[in-house]
Amino acid sequence: MDRQAVATKVYQFLLKQGKPAIGADGGCLYQAPDGCRCAIGCLLPDDHPLLSSRPSKTIGTVLGLDPFLKKVLGAKSWPDQYFLTDLQGAHDSAAGDMLAVEGEVWDQVLQQRFRKLTNTWGLEMPCSGS
Repeated sequence: MDRQAVATKVYQFLLKQGKPAIGADGGCLYQAPDGCRCAIGCLLPDDHPLLSSRPSKTIGTVLGLDPFLKKVLGAKSWPDQYFLTDLQGAHDSAAGDMLAVEGEVWDQVLQQRFRKLTNTWGLEMPCSGS
């Protein structure tokens, strides 16, 4: 998938999911105990080990260490890795906004973060899907 397709897939997945993937401590997870997944988590195969544990490494570090994950996520170059890191950052910052400001609505904060992401990377803002 190219970056546009990845951004669209992740945005539509996170909107449909309706909330971020966060643990009891408020930290973002690749997959939360309730089954919700983050931006990178939704791109991983269901049996990937990152989905079953509390992440101790950032996605940038993980991509640098895991050649299989690079292949699965389509990270063929350093810019691809930076894009995926920014994609994860959109999820994490939207989740942080929701926790910090009472009354924030997931779809609104996610849309703000993805609008910034797509502008930065020269992509079209994905539609909300079906």
